[in-house]
Amino acid sequence: ACLAPGGTCWGTSMSAPAVCAAIGLMLSVNPCLSNIEIENILKATACPMVDNPIPNWTGAGYMNLYQAVSFAKGLSGSITVSDNWDDDTYINGDIIIETGVTLNINKTVKFAKGSRMIIKPGAIVHLYGKMTNWCDDPWEGVEVWGEAQVSQFTAGHHGKLHLHANAIIENANTAVKLSGAGAGNSGGILYATSADFINNRVSVE
Repeated sequence: ACLAPGGTCWGTSMSAPAVCAAIGLMLSVNPCLSNIEIENILKATACPMVDNPIPNWTGAGYMNLYQAVSFAKGLSGSITVSDNWDDDTYINGDIIIETGVTLNINKTVKFAKGSRMIIKPGAIVHLYGKMTNWCDDPWEGVEVWGEAQVSQFTAGHHGKLHLHANAIIENANTAVKLSGAGAGNSGGILYATSADFINNRVSVE
């Protein structure tokens, strides 16, 4: 392993302390990470080693400390571009799927205590994997917003959550809420096909 391009670094005597320090920082922001999750994050956030002179010696590439710790800390804020989440993902705070965005979740999404996903009118989320919690603390769940004064058959005016076969939502206070904080946000749409709600205080509201 090598921390930065251009350096001369060899062996575990150099790389092991650096990786251990990175793991310590990752656990400081997310103490619930398993050893497998830590390994996957380090590999997923590594920078490729271009023109590697010694093939098969460098594993996933250069360790990217900032990206690894940021990934471990979890996402929050707005998703403004359609995307596929093909790796396990961590949420710490509100994650908002903005109007016009389609998000496909193919792996596990873990939410910190108090966190929620908000699907705004005109946004679509397809869940093929799992939504669950960090550690033992429940998360808030998914809010699917609509436009109360518009027919649900009118395209583009309501958020949609599709739970595909074998999708799971678990350990939430309210797994799916088909409205937002205001009365005008009701009318969100939920489709569920052979999906499971497990250990939620309320499954659908």
